[in-house]
Amino acid sequence: MASGAAYGVEWAEWNFSSDFDGNDEIFAESSSDSGSLMRLSAGTSAFSISGGILTCTETGPNDYLRIDVDDLQANGGGSYVNEYTLILDIRIDDPDWLPLYNTGSDNYNEAELWVRDDGAVGYGGVYTSAGVVPQSTWTRLVVTRYLDGGMWYRKIYADGILEASGRDGEGTDGNLSLYTNSHEDDGQFTILSDSDSTVYGACKLGNFGFVSEAMSDANIAALGGYDANGIGIGAGPEPEPNLAEVKAGPYLHFTKKAEVTIYWKTETAVASVLQYGAEPNLDQTVEDLTPKTDHELTVTGLKPETNYSYRIDVNGLPTDTYEFYSAFDFGPEPFPGGASPYPPDSLTSLYEQAAEYIINTSGINKGVCIDYGCGQGRLAYEIAKRSNLKIIGFEEDANKVAEARNYLDEAGIYGVQVTVLTGSLSGLNCRDYSANLVVSDSIITEGVCPGSSAEMFRVLAPAGGAAYVGQPPSCPNSLSQPALASWLGGLSYNITNDSNGLWAEVTRGAVADAGEWTHFYADLANTANSGETNLHNSMKVLWYGQPGPRYITDRHNRPMPSLYKDGLIVTPGIHRLMAFDAYNGSRYWDVAIPEVTRVVVLKDCGWVALASDYAYVAHKQNCVGLDLGTGEPSIHLQAPQLISGEKRNWGYLALEDGRVYGSGQKEDASLIGHSLAAINYAYYDSKPIATSDYLFCLDRHTGSTSWTYERSGGSVIINPAIVVAGDYICFIESRNTDAINDPDGRVQASVLMSGSSEYLVKLNKTTGAEVMAEPIDLPFEHVVYLSYAADVNLVIATGSSNDPGCRYEQYAYNLSDLSLAWNSDYYQGTTGGGHGEQDQHPVIVGSTMYSRYYKVNLSNGSVTAFPLSRGNCGTQSACATHLLGRNGNPYMYELPVGTPVQMTNETRPGCWINMIPAGGLLLIPESSAGCTCDYPIQTSMVFMPD
Repeated sequence: MASGAAYGVEWAEWNFSSDFDGNDEIFAESSSDSGSLMRLSAGTSAFSISGGILTCTETGPNDYLRIDVDDLQANGGGSYVNEYTLILDIRIDDPDWLPLYNTGSDNYNEAELWVRDDGAVGYGGVYTSAGVVPQSTWTRLVVTRYLDGGMWYRKIYADGILEASGRDGEGTDGNLSLYTNSHEDDGQFTILSDSDSTVYGACKLGNFGFVSEAMSDANIAALGGYDANGIGIGAGPEPEPNLAEVKAGPYLHFTKKAEVTIYWKTETAVASVLQYGAEPNLDQTVEDLTPKTDHELTVTGLKPETNYSYRIDVNGLPTDTYEFYSAFDFGPEPFPGGASPYPPDSLTSLYEQAAEYIINTSGINKGVCIDYGCGQGRLAYEIAKRSNLKIIGFEEDANKVAEARNYLDEAGIYGVQVTVLTGSLSGLNCRDYSANLVVSDSIITEGVCPGSSAEMFRVLAPAGGAAYVGQPPSCPNSLSQPALASWLGGLSYNITNDSNGLWAEVTRGAVADAGEWTHFYADLANTANSGETNLHNSMKVLWYGQPGPRYITDRHNRPMPSLYKDGLIVTPGIHRLMAFDAYNGSRYWDVAIPEVTRVVVLKDCGWVALASDYAYVAHKQNCVGLDLGTGEPSIHLQAPQLISGEKRNWGYLALEDGRVYGSGQKEDASLIGHSLAAINYAYYDSKPIATSDYLFCLDRHTGSTSWTYERSGGSVIINPAIVVAGDYICFIESRNTDAINDPDGRVQASVLMSGSSEYLVKLNKTTGAEVMAEPIDLPFEHVVYLSYAADVNLVIATGSSNDPGCRYEQYAYNLSDLSLAWNSDYYQGTTGGGHGEQDQHPVIVGSTMYSRYYKVNLSNGSVTAFPLSRGNCGTQSACATHLLGRNGNPYMYELPVGTPVQMTNETRPGCWINMIPAGGLLLIPESSAGCTCDYPIQTSMVFMPD
């Protein structure tokens, strides 16, 4: 079914543009059958129509509306209508219980859906959270019912947002079925009715619709909210076109301004054909007709700030049409070319040799280069010509600075790729860690080492920053090796003196005892603790800038945090990943992947993880490895498909040594892309949790399968409750039948935990062999997390429930035998709130676990208060010395006492983890895009110890 339209099924829509006629009936405004009408029950005066609104003053056994839909045909595998959708644009001004519909044509059985007096919607004791139908507010309420595995399944939506789903416990042709026209009741049912003698509440009905199939999530979302003009179910679309699928991709790699390279894989060898154009056109084609399975095409000449559409042709069959936005604010400007502005002389070839040697030997061609004693800018010019480095020249001689600016401006690169500043070389006007590469022009021309080697080293970035200072052979003023060694002093260096000349290499390693953040919750143990040791209460801004809010997922969607590894920040954005230098903010690469961004990750798991060589990204059935230095898609892994006839996407993602761990989940288990519907999942009580059906382990370079785990008899594995614990993988699985048969793989905690169906399972992480599985009993209603505390060798399950406030409980299990070591609890505000009260993720620092307002001694489970400020929608992260989180603005809390330190007055972190202590720094990449609060400055910020 296409958006907003029923196709090939019975449907009807009433908009109440006219009054009931003399027979107390009104025909549908539009329908698939002219006989579709609405009738009043005999003798009632409870209903009237005015101004396109139907008013109901009371509902009960005698006052109801009967719906006659002629030509109803059996569906769902039975003799009756077992799959259908009802749409009610409803407003309730006086809260009371309100029956919504009844499958009996003359109100002879009980209602099959209710609005409770607190605005919750449900049936049979299973209801949505309160306020789904707010008082005195129009709400477009949709219910779908259909059969799954022979049992009824229900979904309830408000204004296009899925509020609840679950089983109703009946089978084919049961009480929830509608009769067909072959039955004596002739396809009739009632609305606003219940057979009980009690009189229930009043309401207003703006529109009513019926479709004899279960509409999809996407089509219901497309219907949106109440519209006085009607629902717009429509007469039906054209049949969906037959579209091709690619095996992996597409992946868009932005490398230069005005161009993009697109990669994809196909199952069989075919020609590479790409159609594209400024949206919505597809009027241009680029192709390579050589048959292959790995495809790579580059599109050039793109206009800036333009939306483009593109699609791939696979053997004459098109894929879906995708989009990208050509905002190349991050790409390097192409070098202008042309003749050098410097007059040719005896130094020309020396500068060319020096630049070639430095770029080729260092391997550094992006980021920031400082020319320490830049003279007239000749070395800066040659390096700019050969790299994408942004070059800052420092020179003490003002006349040379003026000459350098003139020459570089004539070349067209001054202020674009090169900047030259006047100042003392003994105290450069720039922050620590600013440069990925340091060179020196003046050593080449003068043969004398300038300034101070300590100052030169101060500005080198850790984790790979390098200085290459020296001369090619035959310089007119030669530098001696002893003089160079003397200048370098106490630095660690390597000097070579050969046919390439005399050169010293000085590299800067990682900050001592620095932390990393390579997975969703920092590490494979889900501690949310990087182990960073270098933060202090006094911090200063190292840099601020990109990314800003462009491409950043709206904070209310609770997206995944940025990751850090070896000096690089990788930031997940809106269907893209961006990589930045952690020490100076240089943008390294940008890769766009359609339909990749997961949201509401707090009830799911991470979809990006970093190794030393690749950033791994889960995308549909695949996991792509992006080269960490360039962003180029270089590795393609596929999730094993263990369920015959059904696709499974890649769910859980974790890396360790040469292995990648993953899970197979239903295609709709993870929420993809930011949306209002996703935001509704991200907050409030009892929202569903993403699950998987099996686990696996692959070689992370070759993709060969090491092992798979799938429980015989079936189970679902709770995505946020998977953890690597020492030599094992532990997880919580539910063996509840309703959870296993859930059609989309997003299941409420109350279902996952019902009937003592949950088990804690331990696998050998190398072989995948099940070591043990122990039944556990968890009371969680909102979230469930699993972490590992190595210091006490405990696997800890945490979650929250209503009791009657928001109660958090911790269950600690000994890793050795999964026996319960202890459990404890504490209360944290009330339920029903929309600011993250229900879903705080714990932080583990050594043998202590922290959550908002409390800390837990992991040795015995004892709970004590911990003085954190109110964290609002976010949750805490940690390092060895501090907790980090949000109290309006970003805050640090010194451990163990919790002393608060406010970082800024003007900015705020995002709505989940957004403060990353790693690399000797505190990283706060922008994650507040879409913020509706009073924090107008949206920028990435990085702090270093003062």
